[in-house]
Amino acid sequence: MRISKVVTRTGDEGQTSLANGERVSKGSLRVGAYGDVDELNSLIGWAGVEPSNAALQPLLTEIQNHLFVLGADLSTPIPGAPKPDPIRRISAAEVEYLEGEVARCNSELPPLEEFILPGGSEAVAR
Repeated sequence: MRISKVVTRTGDEGQTSLANGERVSKGSLRVGAYGDVDELNSLIGWAGVEPSNAALQPLLTEIQNHLFVLGADLSTPIPGAPKPDPIRRISAAEVEYLEGEVARCNSELPPLEEFILPGGSEAVAR
């Protein structure tokens, strides 16, 4: 889907349109979920511009691409049986890939012995 403008002025009554045109409340769980995915995608992009994260940049970009697919998946209801699905859905393989990368990154860290508050440097706060 290609959009030509960011502000549509069609959500001023507390509702928004899903990718298939269906109107839903902006407070719905679906809209909240894809909003959270968008926010996470932005935070990962922000973390990726930190020079100390340069080695992680390819992984972060891959994760951002998967999150973009997930956001589209969440914003598009699955059509009824006879209709073909118009978008690519997030796959189990993509979820497994991410789980594997999390496990790989965690294996390189010392055991967590306490919770750490984010801060001390910009990179840590990100």
